[in-house]
Amino acid sequence: MPVFRIWGSCITRDAFEFAEDTTVEAFSSRQSIVSACTPPIPQERLEGLHIFPNPGNFGRRVLEDDLYKTGLTRLDSPSNEGGGRRQVTGNILIIDLTEERSPLLTDGAGHFITFSEVATWHTNLEKLFFKQIIPFSLEHVELIREFLPTFALEISKLHGIEHIVIHRAFFAGANSHIIHVNNCLMEFYDLFAQYLPNSISIEVPKELRVSSIMHKWGPYGLHMVDEYYKFLIFLISRELGLPIQIKNEFSVQNIEKSTFFHDSQSYCDYLKSMHRGICSPSWLYQMQYQYIVERELEKRDLEIQRRSDYVLKADITPWWLMKKAAKRVVQKTKNFVIALYMKLGRQ
Repeated sequence: MPVFRIWGSCITRDAFEFAEDTTVEAFSSRQSIVSACTPPIPQERLEGLHIFPNPGNFGRRVLEDDLYKTGLTRLDSPSNEGGGRRQVTGNILIIDLTEERSPLLTDGAGHFITFSEVATWHTNLEKLFFKQIIPFSLEHVELIREFLPTFALEISKLHGIEHIVIHRAFFAGANSHIIHVNNCLMEFYDLFAQYLPNSISIEVPKELRVSSIMHKWGPYGLHMVDEYYKFLIFLISRELGLPIQIKNEFSVQNIEKSTFFHDSQSYCDYLKSMHRGICSPSWLYQMQYQYIVERELEKRDLEIQRRSDYVLKADITPWWLMKKAAKRVVQKTKNFVIALYMKLGRQ
């Protein structure tokens, strides 16, 4: 069974909810690489720290990882999670850099803290540090460029890692700010891949980079539709040669189970004829998978529409008509009871 370690955000972690027979053994989140690669905060600086209200186990853990710089250690050392101590044994590390979305707090003396959502809502850290650095500002981008080589070196020192996968994750959306953020992330991923030449980079097609209003964590630019996560698992499976299957769906190695497989082959033949000599097998396989995903989505949407038709009809029924129908039912019931009483009474 494949065992993974993750540095990044929920956009990578949530994908494994769709993967059969896999384990995420260690997960470091809510921490910027700048914070991870700088010295721990001096204790005197934290004397006035207050945590309120209780941020929960996960919130407290990521806060402590950021304050005491143990995020990378969590990916390498024994862990206390789940009771007792166990050795982290996963040999596959997946990294995304979307946690750079959070501002940085600094004291001007080389100490940095990630001002994540947990830190924002549950601490008074902002009052303990005199300067806040806006994410993806010029100063922030320069800091990331400066610390990426150090972060890559620390990643290469982790024990037991056989495969490093860079998940090139981006935000959904197309406004000017999102475009700027994604352009910055693209630069970070390109540089990071250069510093880790043996790593594997994967990127879900832009067509599936769609945020979901039904996501369990709520609507947000990194909370994607299910098909994004399924395709991410497919890419991990293909690039690493792992037999991972997607939950409640066809196997990522056996897409011919789909009822649309025959049509997808015709679609690939069409692509070959349109792009003679330039279609790699990898690209064709990706397009075939995407074609099947789109057809399966259309099929599901049609089924949902059929099931909801009668609900829609009820929703547009005038209230006065529903009241009139209810009165008719009550009157018929009364008539039946009276008739029954008369019949039984005569006997």
